[in-house]
Amino acid sequence: YQTAGSVILNFPGHEGYHDYYRDLNLDRAVATTSYTVGNIEYVREVFSSFADDVVIMRITASQKEALSFDMEYSNPSVHEVFKKDDILVLEGSGSDHEGIACEVRYSINTRILSDNGTVEVGHGKISVKDATSATIYISMATNFVNYKDVSGDPQVKAGSVLSAAVSKDYKAAIKEHTR
Repeated sequence: YQTAGSVILNFPGHEGYHDYYRDLNLDRAVATTSYTVGNIEYVREVFSSFADDVVIMRITASQKEALSFDMEYSNPSVHEVFKKDDILVLEGSGSDHEGIACEVRYSINTRILSDNGTVEVGHGKISVKDATSATIYISMATNFVNYKDVSGDPQVKAGSVLSAAVSKDYKAAIKEHTR
C-alpha cells in the first residue's frame, strides 16, 4: 500500500491555542479534537463513513463567523492538483516497485460546505472565511477494477461518490454512520 496523500488544514491566528483535547470514541468511530483560541472554542469531528464511502470532517466555532482556514493536499508521489467547479482534485499514481511500473492511478476529490461565510476553491487549496461551521467531504477512488484490470476511471468514481455524499447534511451522515 502507498499513501494517496494528506489533507493539511491551516488556521491563521491559532498559534496561541489552549485547552487542547483529543478523543477517539471507538463506540461511535468518531475522532474529536477541540481547543480554544482567545474565548472561542473550535471543535473538529472526523469519521470515515462506510455508508457514504467518504471521510467527513465537521469543524465548528463557538462564535458566529469566527472560522477561517485553508485546506490543501500534501503528497510525496507524482501528482497534480486542480480545481474542478467547487471541488479540489488531486490526481496521482503509485510508485514503481522492484522494476515493475505502477499502473494504479487515483483521484481525491474534496468539497467543503459552510453554513455561512465563503468557500473559495483556488489554485491548490480551498479557503473558508468567516464561517461558523464547515463540513469537509473527501472521496478517493482508483482505476483498479480487479487484479487483471486497471481500466477504471478514478475521477468518475470519486466524483460520483462525493456528489452523493454532499447531498446529505452532516446530521444525517453522522446518524447513519453511528447507528
